[in-house]
Amino acid sequence: MTAVVLHDFTKENFEKIRPKYSLGAFLGGSEAPAVMGESSSTSPLTLMMRKLGTEPYPDFSNPNTDIYWIIKRGNDLEPLLLKDAEEMLNVEITKPNNMVMNTEYPWAIHNFDGITKDGWIVEVKTTQAARKINDVKRGEIPKEYLWQGAHYLLMCPWNGMYQGSHFKGVKYIVCFDLQRKPVVLELSYSDWENNFKEQLVHNEKTFIKMFEDGVLPPADGHESTTESLKVYTPGEGEIAALDTHLRLQREYHEAKDKEKEYKEKAASCSNKLKQLMEEQRVKKIRGVCSLYTEERFNKGLLESRLKEIGQVHLIDECKKKNTRFRMQ
Repeated sequence: MTAVVLHDFTKENFEKIRPKYSLGAFLGGSEAPAVMGESSSTSPLTLMMRKLGTEPYPDFSNPNTDIYWIIKRGNDLEPLLLKDAEEMLNVEITKPNNMVMNTEYPWAIHNFDGITKDGWIVEVKTTQAARKINDVKRGEIPKEYLWQGAHYLLMCPWNGMYQGSHFKGVKYIVCFDLQRKPVVLELSYSDWENNFKEQLVHNEKTFIKMFEDGVLPPADGHESTTESLKVYTPGEGEIAALDTHLRLQREYHEAKDKEKEYKEKAASCSNKLKQLMEEQRVKKIRGVCSLYTEERFNKGLLESRLKEIGQVHLIDECKKKNTRFRMQ
Protein backbone atom coordinates (compact mmCIF):
# COMPACT_ATOMS: atom_id res chain seq x y z
CA MET A 1 0.00 0.00 0.00
CA THR A 2 1.28 3.43 -0.94
CA ALA A 3 -0.21 6.72 0.21
CA VAL A 4 -0.37 9.55 -2.31
CA VAL A 5 -1.09 13.19 -1.45
CA LEU A 6 -3.20 14.45 -4.36
CA HIS A 7 -3.73 18.01 -3.16
CA ASP A 8 -2.51 20.31 -0.42
CA PHE A 9 -5.35 22.63 0.58
CA THR A 10 -2.99 25.08 2.24
CA LYS A 11 -1.91 25.91 -1.32
CA GLU A 12 -4.91 24.90 -3.47
CA ASN A 13 -8.59 25.84 -3.57
CA PHE A 14 -10.85 22.82 -3.05
CA GLU A 15 -13.76 24.37 -4.94
CA LYS A 16 -11.63 24.71 -8.07
CA ILE A 17 -10.51 21.08 -8.09
CA ARG A 18 -13.82 19.58 -6.93
CA PRO A 19 -15.32 19.06 -10.46
CA LYS A 20 -12.42 16.82 -11.48
CA TYR A 21 -13.41 14.36 -8.77
CA SER A 22 -17.17 14.93 -8.65
CA LEU A 23 -17.42 14.18 -12.37
CA GLY A 24 -14.69 11.55 -12.46
CA ALA A 25 -14.06 7.92 -11.55
CA PHE A 26 -13.53 8.74 -7.89
CA LEU A 27 -15.50 8.35 -4.67
CA GLY A 28 -15.15 10.49 -1.56
CA GLY A 29 -16.25 9.61 1.94
CA SER A 30 -19.50 11.57 1.70
CA GLU A 31 -20.42 9.59 -1.46
CA ALA A 32 -19.81 6.16 0.06
CA PRO A 33 -23.19 6.02 1.90
CA ALA A 34 -25.01 6.65 -1.40
CA VAL A 35 -23.06 3.84 -3.10
CA MET A 36 -24.05 1.55 -0.21
CA GLY A 37 -27.71 2.59 -0.42
CA GLU A 38 -27.61 4.20 3.03
CA SER A 39 -27.65 7.93 2.24
CA SER A 40 -30.61 9.93 3.50
CA SER A 41 -30.30 12.40 0.62
CA THR A 42 -28.86 10.59 -2.40
CA SER A 43 -29.54 7.23 -4.06
CA PRO A 44 -26.98 5.27 -6.12
CA LEU A 45 -28.86 6.21 -9.30
CA THR A 46 -28.93 9.93 -8.44
CA LEU A 47 -25.22 9.93 -7.59
CA MET A 48 -24.41 8.21 -10.89
CA MET A 49 -26.51 10.66 -12.91
CA ARG A 50 -24.65 13.54 -11.26
CA LYS A 51 -21.26 11.98 -11.93
CA LEU A 52 -22.18 11.33 -15.56
CA GLY A 53 -23.28 14.95 -15.91
CA THR A 54 -26.93 14.16 -16.75
CA GLU A 55 -28.15 15.79 -13.52
CA PRO A 56 -26.58 18.85 -11.89
CA TYR A 57 -25.20 18.65 -8.38
CA PRO A 58 -27.35 20.60 -5.91
CA ASP A 59 -26.30 24.20 -5.25
CA PHE A 60 -25.56 24.71 -1.56
CA SER A 61 -24.34 28.31 -1.96
CA ASN A 62 -27.70 30.08 -1.60
CA PRO A 63 -27.99 31.60 1.90
CA ASN A 64 -31.78 31.70 1.52
CA THR A 65 -31.95 27.90 1.80
CA ASP A 66 -31.91 25.77 4.94
CA ILE A 67 -29.25 23.42 3.55
CA TYR A 68 -26.81 26.35 3.23
CA TRP A 69 -27.06 27.05 6.95
CA ILE A 70 -26.99 23.37 7.90
CA ILE A 71 -23.68 22.94 6.06
CA LYS A 72 -22.31 26.28 7.32
CA ARG A 73 -23.12 25.47 10.94
CA GLY A 74 -21.47 22.07 10.60
CA ASN A 75 -18.33 23.64 9.13
CA ASP A 76 -18.26 26.40 11.76
CA LEU A 77 -18.61 23.92 14.62
CA GLU A 78 -16.02 21.44 13.32
CA PRO A 79 -12.90 23.09 14.85
CA LEU A 80 -14.70 23.61 18.17
CA LEU A 81 -15.79 19.97 18.29
CA LEU A 82 -12.27 18.81 17.42
CA LYS A 83 -11.06 20.76 20.46
CA ASP A 84 -13.76 19.10 22.56
CA ALA A 85 -12.65 15.73 21.21
CA GLU A 86 -9.04 16.40 22.26
CA GLU A 87 -10.24 17.07 25.79
CA MET A 88 -12.63 14.11 25.90
CA LEU A 89 -10.17 11.62 24.39
CA ASN A 90 -7.12 13.15 26.11
CA VAL A 91 -5.10 13.01 22.90
CA GLU A 92 -3.72 15.48 20.37
CA ILE A 93 -5.67 15.73 17.11
CA THR A 94 -4.25 17.15 13.89
CA LYS A 95 -6.27 18.40 10.92
CA PRO A 96 -4.59 17.26 7.68
CA ASN A 97 -5.37 19.74 4.90
CA ASN A 98 -4.85 17.17 2.18
CA MET A 99 -6.77 15.09 -0.31
CA VAL A 100 -5.13 11.68 -0.18
CA MET A 101 -5.39 8.29 -1.87
CA ASN A 102 -4.18 4.75 -1.23
CA THR A 103 -2.84 3.28 -4.50
CA GLU A 104 -4.43 -0.08 -3.64
CA TYR A 105 -7.86 1.60 -4.01
CA PRO A 106 -7.24 4.25 -6.70
CA TRP A 107 -10.87 5.37 -6.91
CA ALA A 108 -11.13 6.20 -3.19
CA ILE A 109 -10.20 9.75 -2.18
CA HIS A 110 -10.11 11.05 1.37
CA ASN A 111 -10.19 14.36 3.23
CA PHE A 112 -10.22 13.79 7.00
CA ASP A 113 -11.64 16.02 9.73
CA GLY A 114 -8.83 14.95 12.05
CA ILE A 115 -6.35 12.25 13.04
CA THR A 116 -5.31 11.45 16.61
CA LYS A 117 -1.68 11.15 17.58
CA ASP A 118 -2.31 7.49 18.50
CA GLY A 119 -3.70 6.57 15.07
CA TRP A 120 -7.48 7.05 14.95
CA ILE A 121 -9.37 8.89 12.21
CA VAL A 122 -11.72 11.50 13.70
CA GLU A 123 -15.01 12.30 11.98
CA VAL A 124 -17.10 15.19 13.35
CA LYS A 125 -20.87 15.09 12.88
CA THR A 126 -23.67 17.48 13.80
CA THR A 127 -27.27 16.44 13.30
CA GLN A 128 -30.88 17.26 14.11
CA ALA A 129 -32.24 14.17 12.36
CA ALA A 130 -34.40 12.22 14.83
CA ARG A 131 -33.46 8.80 13.47
CA LYS A 132 -29.74 9.50 13.72
CA ILE A 133 -30.11 10.99 17.19
CA ASN A 134 -31.98 7.88 18.35
CA ASP A 135 -29.21 5.66 16.94
CA VAL A 136 -26.56 7.71 18.74
CA LYS A 137 -28.45 7.63 22.02
CA ARG A 138 -28.51 3.82 21.74
CA GLY A 139 -24.76 3.83 21.18
CA GLU A 140 -25.12 2.81 17.54
CA ILE A 141 -23.34 4.40 14.58
CA PRO A 142 -25.94 5.68 12.07
CA LYS A 143 -25.52 3.72 8.84
CA GLU A 144 -24.79 6.88 6.85
CA TYR A 145 -21.92 7.73 9.20
CA LEU A 146 -20.71 4.14 9.36
CA TRP A 147 -20.14 3.78 5.62
CA GLN A 148 -18.37 7.14 5.40
CA GLY A 149 -15.97 6.01 8.12
CA ALA A 150 -15.62 2.60 6.48
CA HIS A 151 -14.56 4.36 3.27
CA TYR A 152 -11.90 6.33 5.16
CA LEU A 153 -10.36 3.13 6.51
CA LEU A 154 -9.32 2.24 2.95
CA MET A 155 -6.62 4.88 3.48
CA CYS A 156 -3.27 4.18 5.15
CA PRO A 157 -1.19 6.63 7.23
CA TRP A 158 1.04 9.09 5.35
CA ASN A 159 3.77 11.66 6.03
CA GLY A 160 4.83 9.87 9.21
CA MET A 161 1.74 10.99 11.13
CA TYR A 162 1.37 7.54 12.66
CA GLN A 163 3.80 4.64 12.62
CA GLY A 164 1.53 1.82 11.54
CA SER A 165 0.38 0.01 8.41
CA HIS A 166 -3.21 1.10 8.97
CA PHE A 167 -5.30 3.38 11.18
CA LYS A 168 -6.78 1.91 14.37
CA GLY A 169 -10.29 2.88 13.31
CA VAL A 170 -12.70 5.80 13.27
CA LYS A 171 -13.92 7.83 16.24
CA TYR A 172 -17.12 9.74 15.50
CA ILE A 173 -17.70 12.91 17.51
CA VAL A 174 -21.46 13.47 17.27
CA CYS A 175 -23.16 16.66 18.48
CA PHE A 176 -26.95 16.93 18.42
CA ASP A 177 -27.37 19.33 21.36
CA LEU A 178 -25.02 22.28 21.86
CA GLN A 179 -25.83 22.29 25.58
CA ARG A 180 -24.61 18.72 26.05
CA LYS A 181 -21.35 16.86 25.81
CA PRO A 182 -20.78 15.35 22.33
CA VAL A 183 -21.13 11.60 22.00
CA VAL A 184 -18.14 9.48 20.95
CA LEU A 185 -18.83 6.38 18.82
CA GLU A 186 -16.17 4.00 17.57
CA LEU A 187 -15.60 1.79 14.54
CA SER A 188 -12.47 -0.29 15.09
CA TYR A 189 -10.24 -1.49 12.29
CA SER A 190 -10.89 -5.15 13.16
CA ASP A 191 -14.66 -4.62 13.12
CA TRP A 192 -14.35 -2.85 9.76
CA GLU A 193 -12.09 -5.55 8.30
CA ASN A 194 -14.29 -8.43 9.47
CA ASN A 195 -17.74 -6.97 8.78
CA PHE A 196 -17.67 -4.08 6.31
CA LYS A 197 -14.54 -3.94 4.15
CA GLU A 198 -15.45 -6.67 1.65
CA GLN A 199 -18.93 -5.32 0.93
CA LEU A 200 -17.66 -1.73 0.71
CA VAL A 201 -14.86 -2.54 -1.74
CA HIS A 202 -17.19 -4.67 -3.89
CA ASN A 203 -19.88 -1.99 -4.09
CA GLU A 204 -17.45 0.84 -4.78
CA LYS A 205 -15.53 -1.09 -7.46
CA THR A 206 -18.83 -2.08 -9.09
CA PHE A 207 -20.04 1.53 -9.02
CA ILE A 208 -16.83 2.82 -10.63
CA LYS A 209 -17.02 0.13 -13.36
CA MET A 210 -20.62 1.18 -14.09
CA PHE A 211 -19.49 4.81 -14.25
CA GLU A 212 -16.76 3.95 -16.75
CA ASP A 213 -19.32 2.03 -18.85
CA GLY A 214 -21.95 4.77 -18.55
CA VAL A 215 -24.44 2.39 -16.89
CA LEU A 216 -27.01 3.54 -14.32
CA PRO A 217 -27.69 1.52 -11.15
CA PRO A 218 -31.17 -0.02 -10.88
CA ALA A 219 -33.87 2.40 -9.78
CA ASP A 220 -34.96 2.10 -6.15
CA GLY A 221 -37.61 3.74 -3.98
CA HIS A 222 -35.42 6.56 -2.68
CA GLU A 223 -36.91 10.03 -2.86
CA SER A 224 -33.93 11.33 -4.84
CA THR A 225 -34.40 8.56 -7.44
CA THR A 226 -38.00 9.69 -7.92
CA GLU A 227 -36.81 13.26 -8.47
CA SER A 228 -33.96 12.22 -10.77
CA LEU A 229 -36.25 10.22 -13.05
CA LYS A 230 -38.51 13.24 -13.57
CA VAL A 231 -36.00 14.55 -16.12
CA TYR A 232 -36.93 11.75 -18.51
CA THR A 233 -39.21 12.83 -21.34
CA PRO A 234 -41.81 10.48 -22.84
CA GLY A 235 -40.77 8.60 -25.95
CA GLU A 236 -43.02 7.61 -28.84
CA GLY A 237 -45.40 4.68 -29.29
CA GLU A 238 -46.02 1.77 -26.93
CA ILE A 239 -44.94 -1.83 -26.38
CA ALA A 240 -46.64 -4.98 -25.18
CA ALA A 241 -46.23 -5.80 -21.51
CA LEU A 242 -43.57 -8.40 -20.70
CA ASP A 243 -43.49 -10.64 -17.64
CA THR A 244 -41.10 -8.19 -15.92
CA HIS A 245 -43.50 -5.30 -16.48
CA LEU A 246 -46.46 -7.28 -15.15
CA ARG A 247 -44.52 -8.47 -12.10
CA LEU A 248 -43.53 -4.89 -11.19
CA GLN A 249 -47.13 -3.73 -11.70
CA ARG A 250 -48.38 -6.49 -9.38
CA GLU A 251 -45.76 -5.70 -6.73
CA TYR A 252 -46.64 -2.01 -6.97
CA HIS A 253 -50.33 -2.62 -6.26
CA GLU A 254 -49.51 -5.03 -3.43
CA ALA A 255 -47.23 -2.42 -1.86
CA LYS A 256 -49.84 0.33 -2.27
CA ASP A 257 -52.43 -1.84 -0.51
CA LYS A 258 -50.05 -2.34 2.42
CA GLU A 259 -49.16 1.36 2.38
CA LYS A 260 -52.85 2.27 2.72
CA GLU A 261 -53.25 -0.16 5.61
CA TYR A 262 -50.19 1.18 7.46
CA LYS A 263 -51.08 4.81 6.78
CA GLU A 264 -54.53 4.28 8.26
CA LYS A 265 -53.03 2.52 11.28
CA ALA A 266 -50.50 5.32 11.81
CA ALA A 267 -53.24 7.96 11.42
CA SER A 268 -55.41 6.10 13.94
CA CYS A 269 -52.60 6.09 16.52
CA SER A 270 -51.82 9.79 16.04
CA ASN A 271 -55.50 10.74 16.16
CA LYS A 272 -56.00 8.81 19.42
CA LEU A 273 -53.02 10.61 20.95
CA LYS A 274 -54.40 13.98 19.80
CA GLN A 275 -57.76 13.09 21.34
CA LEU A 276 -56.12 12.15 24.65
CA MET A 277 -54.13 15.39 24.66
CA GLU A 278 -57.31 17.37 24.04
CA GLU A 279 -59.10 15.58 26.88
CA GLN A 280 -56.18 16.27 29.24
CA ARG A 281 -55.64 19.81 27.92
CA VAL A 282 -51.88 19.40 27.29
CA LYS A 283 -49.67 20.20 24.32
CA LYS A 284 -46.95 17.66 25.01
CA ILE A 285 -46.56 14.10 26.21
CA ARG A 286 -42.90 13.84 27.17
CA GLY A 287 -40.96 11.47 24.98
CA VAL A 288 -44.05 10.67 22.87
CA CYS A 289 -45.55 13.60 20.96
CA SER A 290 -46.36 17.31 20.98
CA LEU A 291 -48.59 19.85 19.25
CA TYR A 292 -47.13 22.96 17.65
CA THR A 293 -48.05 25.62 15.10
CA GLU A 294 -46.10 26.64 12.02
CA GLU A 295 -46.53 28.81 8.97
CA ARG A 296 -46.73 26.95 5.67
CA PHE A 297 -47.04 28.08 2.07
CA ASN A 298 -50.62 27.90 0.83
CA LYS A 299 -50.89 27.72 -2.96
CA GLY A 300 -54.65 28.25 -3.00
CA LEU A 301 -54.36 31.39 -0.88
CA LEU A 302 -51.70 32.83 -3.19
CA GLU A 303 -53.84 32.17 -6.27
CA SER A 304 -56.84 33.90 -4.71
CA ARG A 305 -54.72 36.94 -3.73
CA LEU A 306 -53.30 37.21 -7.27
CA LYS A 307 -56.81 37.09 -8.71
CA GLU A 308 -57.88 39.88 -6.35
CA ILE A 309 -55.13 42.20 -7.62
CA GLY A 310 -55.51 41.24 -11.29
CA GLN A 311 -52.20 39.40 -11.53
CA VAL A 312 -53.58 35.93 -12.24
CA HIS A 313 -51.38 35.68 -15.36
CA LEU A 314 -48.40 35.14 -13.04
CA ILE A 315 -49.79 31.72 -12.16
CA ASP A 316 -49.57 30.52 -15.76
CA GLU A 317 -46.15 32.13 -16.25
CA CYS A 318 -44.77 30.13 -13.31
CA LYS A 319 -45.95 26.75 -14.59
CA LYS A 320 -43.60 24.25 -16.22
CA LYS A 321 -44.10 20.93 -17.92
CA ASN A 322 -43.30 17.87 -15.85
CA THR A 323 -43.28 14.21 -16.86
CA ARG A 324 -45.62 12.25 -14.60
CA PHE A 325 -45.91 8.51 -14.13
CA ARG A 326 -49.30 6.79 -13.95
CA MET A 327 -49.75 3.13 -13.00
CA GLN A 328 -52.75 1.26 -14.44
